[in-house]
Amino acid sequence: MKSIRSFFLSRSTVTTLLVAILLELLAAGIVPQRFLTPVDAFSAWHQANPVLSQVVVFLGLDHLYTSPLFAVTLTIFSLSLALSTYEQCVGAWRKTLAPPKSLPRKEKGVPIADVEALCNRLAASRYIRTWSDGESSRYIRNPWGHWGLPLLHLGLLILIGASLLVFLTSSRGLLELYEGQIAVAGDPMNFTEHGLFAPSPSLPMTVRMTGIQREYWDTDELKQLALSLQFINPDGSRDDHRLVVNRSIRYKGLKIHQSMTSGKAFFLEFLDGEGGVNRGLLLIPRPLSKDSAGYRDFRLPWMFSRLHAKYYSDADRKWIEGERPQLVLRLGSDEVSLLPGENGRIGSFDVRLVDVKNWAGIVFADSFGMAGLFAGFCLLLLGCFLQYLTPPREVFLVSRTGEMVSVYWRAGRLTTLDSDEFEHLQHGLREGLSTRTLKEKKS
Repeated sequence: MKSIRSFFLSRSTVTTLLVAILLELLAAGIVPQRFLTPVDAFSAWHQANPVLSQVVVFLGLDHLYTSPLFAVTLTIFSLSLALSTYEQCVGAWRKTLAPPKSLPRKEKGVPIADVEALCNRLAASRYIRTWSDGESSRYIRNPWGHWGLPLLHLGLLILIGASLLVFLTSSRGLLELYEGQIAVAGDPMNFTEHGLFAPSPSLPMTVRMTGIQREYWDTDELKQLALSLQFINPDGSRDDHRLVVNRSIRYKGLKIHQSMTSGKAFFLEFLDGEGGVNRGLLLIPRPLSKDSAGYRDFRLPWMFSRLHAKYYSDADRKWIEGERPQLVLRLGSDEVSLLPGENGRIGSFDVRLVDVKNWAGIVFADSFGMAGLFAGFCLLLLGCFLQYLTPPREVFLVSRTGEMVSVYWRAGRLTTLDSDEFEHLQHGLREGLSTRTLKEKKS
């Protein structure tokens, strides 16, 4: 048992764990993460790095915060931090309320006869008696300063524990909807991620995208994206909500917010050589400017090859949100350009662009432990405040022969800054004794 405790508290173990966490966080900053990277950029990175992608997927580095690797690392670090927090709490209790292991003998001591005057002076200087055995006593100014480091450790422990709980129980799903589309509760979502203790997410409720409004700056950058949603309950009642950038909503325990992607939905009809009609829906992310295009590749079930698609927001390249979006399709070496209502041919298919609508992504997130994150952060701040702004100072009264006692002063921290406090106490005590002596003589 002692060897296990020593292992978790050893400097090498703590250093190794901190380095491991830093390396994993560095990997998360390099490798595209689910829900932190646009879907197309995420897929493109994995396609461009097939060998590295296998390693990333095996280690779970593309969803590091919900991966078993990160969970195991945080669990071991939490055990080490828990033991360290316990040791810190025991040490703070001993320094504050428990009898000292040994009374100070080597520190500078001053013999005092008038103990009552000394105690009054200590009380006036905000010293609190925290221990006494009848003969010797300990007075501490800012005794709570001893608890700064334990609270700092406890706050960090709660913060990491709550983070681990969030990572293990969180689940997120991305749903991409075009205007007017209804997704029924239980339907699979376009993109999902979940922790080790959370089930694979599916759509928790029926939702309808009733409207999408975009506003742009003069530089073609997106100014505002507003989504109008309607949640349909099993009893037929409907709840209307509005989602805007950087503002989420809470609905039936879920956090719902916008994803990083939106664009145009293109409704197509493909006619094969035998007269069969296949319908396709292409959701393509919006372009970044009126001169550039938005891209996405598709694998349609009736096509053997991948369909490459891109669109310009305006066929004349004049508007970032034009009324005549231009769709360009490429299948193998064939390419066709279509405007709404136009027909063309690509490969062995006659294709017609039937309609164009706006689409946007919605993220449904569920997790436990967020309150613990705030509680841990508050304890961290309190621990830092006590540790650095309320340094404790101690005075020991040690009985000697007769009625004399020896006074010892000690600073817990910041010894240089508080080195003159003991002299100040002595000076005040001498003045008090002189005043008291004069009064006694006059009386």
